[in-house]
Amino acid sequence: MQKVIALITLIILTMSPVFGLTLEGGVTYTVESARKEAFSGVKYKIPVSSFKKYMQDPNFEENKAAIAAGNFWAKDRHITIFSDGEYSIIYYNDRYKVYTYNKNGKLVGLSIRSSLTIPMKAYQYTTKGELEGVE
Repeated sequence: MQKVIALITLIILTMSPVFGLTLEGGVTYTVESARKEAFSGVKYKIPVSSFKKYMQDPNFEENKAAIAAGNFWAKDRHITIFSDGEYSIIYYNDRYKVYTYNKNGKLVGLSIRSSLTIPMKAYQYTTKGELEGVE
C-alpha cells in the first residue's frame, strides 16, 4: 500500500505545474558589464613578498590541534576546514586576507577581499602571486 501511495504522489508531483518567482532589485547586468565590474581595479599579479611569511602555516601545530578539538575560533584568528583536509585562516588583525593551506600546512592559495561588507569582491591568487579568479 505504501508503494502505491508513493507512486501516486510521484505522478502527481511530476504533473504539477512548476511556479517560479522573479526577484526584481533594480540591478541589471549584461555578461560584458558584469565582467567589467568584476575585474575593475583588479591586480593581475601581487608581490609574493607581501605574503611570503605565510607560505607555511606559522601556527600549523596549534591549528591542527584546534581543528582536531573542533575549536575554530582562536584569540587572533578564525579557522575554516574543508572536507578534503584543506583549511583557511583569517587573522583578525587583517580580515581582508584569507590564507588557504593543504592538510600539511603548505599555502595553496590566497584570497584578498575588497571589503568586509556586501557588496564584496574576492580575488584569488596562486602562491606565485598570479590572479586565479574573482568572486
